[in-house]
This record gives sequence, structure tokens and C-alpha cells, in this order.
Amino acid sequence: MYKLIKNELLKEIKKKKTIIMLFMLVIAMFFANLYALDNRSSSSPENRIKQNQKFIDDLKVNLEKSNNENQKKDIKNKIKDIESSNKELQFQVDNKDLDWKALAQRKISDIDAKLSNLSSGKTEDKDSLEISKKMYQICLDKNIEPTYSGDKDKAFNLIMNVIRLLSMFFIPIFVVVIISDSIAGEFNPMTIRMLLVRPVSKMKIYLSKFIALNILTVGSVLLVELVNFLILGLMMGFENPQLPNIVGGKYQNDLLNGVSLVHGSMYLLPIWKMLMLGIGLQVLYMVCACGFIMMVSTIAKNSILSVSINFVVCVGVSLFTNVIARSDSESIKALYNIIFAGYFDGVSIITGDLSRTMKNPNISISSSFLIISIQLALFCLLGTLIFNRKEKTI
Repeated sequence: MYKLIKNELLKEIKKKKTIIMLFMLVIAMFFANLYALDNRSSSSPENRIKQNQKFIDDLKVNLEKSNNENQKKDIKNKIKDIESSNKELQFQVDNKDLDWKALAQRKISDIDAKLSNLSSGKTEDKDSLEISKKMYQICLDKNIEPTYSGDKDKAFNLIMNVIRLLSMFFIPIFVVVIISDSIAGEFNPMTIRMLLVRPVSKMKIYLSKFIALNILTVGSVLLVELVNFLILGLMMGFENPQLPNIVGGKYQNDLLNGVSLVHGSMYLLPIWKMLMLGIGLQVLYMVCACGFIMMVSTIAKNSILSVSINFVVCVGVSLFTNVIARSDSESIKALYNIIFAGYFDGVSIITGDLSRTMKNPNISISSSFLIISIQLALFCLLGTLIFNRKEKTI
């Protein structure tokens, strides 16, 4: 088995497309870094207030044009959230000369004042305020400077932003191009016959390809991300690994408010654990994508057909996430929520952004691991069974 994996790995590495895609991975990482650093420099409280105000103006225009009541409620809630965010940012601008501990104390006092004035029915606002207060209190107790705005992001936050950017577009393309002709490409020169006449079980042949391709794709991405993380750390420094972050928010449709936060769904995670979970979901997505792409490649018998199908599923779903989210069709959203390709961005799953975008409270870290794992097992089983029958059809 070891020799089979080694041979498959060497064969894939020598391919021109692999060398090109590895080079493109480094280039994509470089531009993702530039974007993340540029976004960091423009994330000062003053700049964010200006950007938020422009966004509010655009939302008000959309509010006047909209005839959909649920959409109007969503827009009103977004405006309210952004206005609240602007007040927090203005507080930072007005108190930028304060020591971080004094600023954190002031924020806790401000949150206490808001909680005392909050009406009893607003559980969503209460949850957000209480978890924020807990975060600042932990920072004070453990002597960890919190991150108030993106302009002070360091290596941990920056690499998570880079991972999100890559996962949105390049990673799906990377795995599709590398893997799509793994078996379909063997049919044209008919090297598939040479594979099948080896004195080795077809299951071992299939699994050796699967393992070799995962080592190549997952290993390449993780290596580049690790090197990039270390470079960012040397350039910008590292946050305290225990820095608490608010994660796990789940969102649902609300007849009164449009989209509302599920009570008690938010909690705190150290930033190092948040990064590890994000990478874990990214790896699981890539392994599942490999299983699906190889299954399609086994069925297709044609490289172009295999690439086309895999591109539509793996790349198309990630590109059209926001389009699907804006759709009024609940059946389309429900279908999207059970397709592994919809879970390409592990960081968004952890923060709750994907749940908010899709208005689905069922999207969580545990459910995502479960959905992707079940589909991975299914793709591997089907791919192996189909490959086992190849000798009869050639």
C-alpha cells in the first residue's frame, strides 16, 4: 500500500498542471495577504464609521424600494446593528488615548448601562451584550489586550481572514483542477487497463489514489498557510493565543424582526482554538471534496466532463452562496444546507456568519462536521464500488 501511495504521489507531483496550481496557490496566498493587510489598514474606527455610514445610506435606499415585508425587517435590523456599531466605534475614537484596561472597564460600564435600560423582551440584544461583557472581563482578569478594531489584527486574525478569502474561491478550484482527471484521465490513454491488471486489489488502487491526492492537496494548502502564518507573525506579531473570541452564533427567520439570534447560541473560544477548528473544517471539506471529485471522475470516463461537473458543484456552490441566501425559495436553501460544498468556509461556520447568511439555526460546528463526514463516507463507498466494476466495463 505504501508503494502504491508513493507512486501515485510522485506521478501527480510531476504533472505540469500540479506544478502550475502549486505556483498559483502561492500567488493566491500572496494576493490574499495584500487584501487582508489593506483591509487591516482601512479598519481604523474612523474609516469604519465612514464605511458604515455609506452602507446605511445604501440600505435606506433599498428599504424605500423594497415591497417585501420580511426583507424590510431585515434591512431595518441591519441599519440598527450598524448604527449601534458606529456608536461603539465612536466611543473608541473619543477614548483612543485611554489605556486598554481603562477602555475595557469603560466598555463594561457602558454595557451595564445598556443592560439596565434594555426591555425584558429583547433577548437577542441581551445575549450580545452579556457575551461581550464576559469577553472584556476575561481579558481584564487574564491581562489579555482585546482587539477592538481590525486595524490592530495580528497573525491569528490575519491568517483566518486569508483562509476565508482562499476558501471562498481558490481552494475549490485548486482541488477540482488537481483531482478531476485522477481516474477519468486514465481512460483516454487507456492506462486504466494497466492499473486494473496489477496483482493488487482494485480497492487498494482506489484508496492509494485517494490518500495520495489528499496528501498533495491538503498538505500543500496547510504548508503554505503555516509558512504564511509564521511570516505574518514575524511582520505583525502574534495575538495572545488565549484571546477570547465570540463564536457560535446561530440565526433564524423571525416574523417580527426578520432575522434573529438564537438565544444562548453564542459563546467564547480562545483564538488558537478558533483557528484550529477553522483549519479542521477546511481540511475535512477538502478531503470530502476529494472523495466527491474522485467518485465523479470514476463515473465520467472523460476528463472534460469530470472537470465540468466538479467545477459546477464545488466552485459554483461557493461562488453563489450569497445569491442562494437572498433567494426566497426555502427548498433551495434546504438543499444547499445539506451539500458538502456549502461548508467550504470553516471560519464562517465557527463565527456564525454562515448561519446568519443562510438564516439557518441548524448550521453549527458539530452539525457541519457530521454532515461533511457522512457525505465523505458515502462518496468513498460509492467511488470504491464503482471502481471495482470497471474491469467489466472496459
